[in-house]
Amino acid sequence: MKSLALICLLIVAGPLLNNCSAQVEDPDINSIMFCPTPQTLPAGSQYFRDIELFFLNYGYSISDDTNISIGTHFPITGELAFVSAGFKHRILDRDEHQLGLALFANGTFYDDGSFGVFGVIAGNGDNDRSLNLSISQGYNEHSDSGIIVMLGGDKRIGDSTKLIAEYFNTTAFMEFDNDFYGFSNIGVRWFGETMAVSLTAMTPLQDDNFFSLPMVAISKHW
Repeated sequence: MKSLALICLLIVAGPLLNNCSAQVEDPDINSIMFCPTPQTLPAGSQYFRDIELFFLNYGYSISDDTNISIGTHFPITGELAFVSAGFKHRILDRDEHQLGLALFANGTFYDDGSFGVFGVIAGNGDNDRSLNLSISQGYNEHSDSGIIVMLGGDKRIGDSTKLIAEYFNTTAFMEFDNDFYGFSNIGVRWFGETMAVSLTAMTPLQDDNFFSLPMVAISKHW
């Protein structure tokens, strides 16, 4: 039922976002969906992002090169089970150099502990198409941690449409059999000047087991 509601929302929102007479810039240049890019938003910019109608994230740009964010979940029971906080600092702007580079860190805190990551993002391209690599060291208060790799790219295919794709391996936080090779996440993004809606299929890459989870992210920028 939840997936059906999300798909119905996209059927309505997609054409509205595509109803633009001229090519517009993608406002979600700071991330693919889960994979970050080295780009930061202009000073004073703000955004609100909702993933799966459950995970909520707010971001603010304290300078052209430094963004901060906080997050939590939709308070279904009236209480918050966790809160998160993070930052990204751009070192090299991909619009001015062949390679963009940024440092980032984020943590999630709950009653019994915390976990998070800190690392570096490298990326090449522009606002129409890009390829990005994130390498981070994870930490987990209650279990072993390790290095996490995320690879993400996007490609404009219309005035307000992009294809997006990601790969990430989160085995540092989970226990899987040897035939598990991470996750792929592939889909499409529709966007206007201040809003973006992304629909993807997240697939665990595991031998003899195939299923995909529909993912939806909605962003509003101002």
